[in-house]
Amino acid sequence: MDDYEKYEADCQKIRRANQKLLTDFESWLKSSGLSEKTLKNHLYKYRFLY
Repeated sequence: MDDYEKYEADCQKIRRANQKLLTDFESWLKSSGLSEKTLKNHLYKYRFLY
């Protein structure tokens, strides 16, 4: 495995871990009682960044 392949494999691991965190964050936001507008803003921002 060359350096690039190792880098890509490491990135994939990080993306999978981040997806779990983002899913948990979304669930928490939905249960927090925020307004629908605020909820949509937060979800849009993290989806844009991810």
